[in-house]
Amino acid sequence: MEPSVQNENRTTPLVIPDEPRAPIWRRLISSASRGYSWRDILNEWRLRSRRPYASPEPISFPPDTNKLRHTTIRWPVSSPREGFKLFCPDLRVGFERLVPVTRIEIPQPYPGLAIFQVQVRDRTFEVAVDFRDYAEVIQQEALDRVAVYFKMQFSQAGYADLGRNSGKLIPGGYVTSSPATYSYIRSLRVLGDQSVKSWEVYGRFGLRYSRETREKAIKILQEQNQFTYQGGAGRVRYSRTLTEMCQAQVCIDLPGNGDFCMRLVDYFSIGACVVGPPHRTVFHVPLEQGKHIAYCKSDMSDLVALCSYYLENREAQAALVRNTRLYFDRFLHRDQLAAYYLQQILKGLG
Repeated sequence: MEPSVQNENRTTPLVIPDEPRAPIWRRLISSASRGYSWRDILNEWRLRSRRPYASPEPISFPPDTNKLRHTTIRWPVSSPREGFKLFCPDLRVGFERLVPVTRIEIPQPYPGLAIFQVQVRDRTFEVAVDFRDYAEVIQQEALDRVAVYFKMQFSQAGYADLGRNSGKLIPGGYVTSSPATYSYIRSLRVLGDQSVKSWEVYGRFGLRYSRETREKAIKILQEQNQFTYQGGAGRVRYSRTLTEMCQAQVCIDLPGNGDFCMRLVDYFSIGACVVGPPHRTVFHVPLEQGKHIAYCKSDMSDLVALCSYYLENREAQAALVRNTRLYFDRFLHRDQLAAYYLQQILKGLG
């Protein structure tokens, strides 16, 4: 790999202070004005922890400590690219726990991709995070330019056709739907551990993406009579969705615009028995069938039968719940993900 090197003096760091949060009374009024019920607001107050959830697991991908002492990150203040504010804040927070991070103006010319800078001693390198939903699409100009290219929707088939640059391309894991998730995880796990669940099978999906697949799954689940199903296509406030997830015995995973959907990581953060069609994409640590997730057939012809199996086999159901929580704590928690990114970056730079 031949990393791109930039002159250290080309960019002058500009420290951007975090904006202060609005008073709680103003946030409550704002939430109420958006049509959310007071039940949702009170539920969030009940669930929210003062400190964000920290993984109890040791770092699974420890970066080289000698190099880490001489490493800093320059993170973009903002980006005009759709998805940046959704996918990237958790990575920044994770990085800040490991190395100094300065927020500066960095041009972001590529759709669905964030460019940030890593400085090791007196050399600066560019790194890309591709959060676009299209597994088969690699932005070649960016790949040629950067030292390491992380792809969140990483194809199982790989990218051997990219030639010598394929070594730069690395699975990028995935993130939760919102940084707010980390304030709720402790309470949601306690709620999820209660022996009595409100619903047997749960799955709530918008129809903006993968409409045909989602409508088909919802129809299958609504028309069967073997178990109760909570969800459908109606949208509710995010905190209510999380609460519904942890009150179900089985949770359904379906693709979004890409095979991976943030809902899957939300399920794992709480700990859930997850059933859904196979992914054509992989995390940096591949999911194991029957251990981390229960895959039905691609046409979902056995979706009902598979849900019924886990409803009847509580030990198998509980094992999936334990394993998804552990997987999140070891590999998808933002601190773990940031450590993995730094390990791969420092290894890639040689």
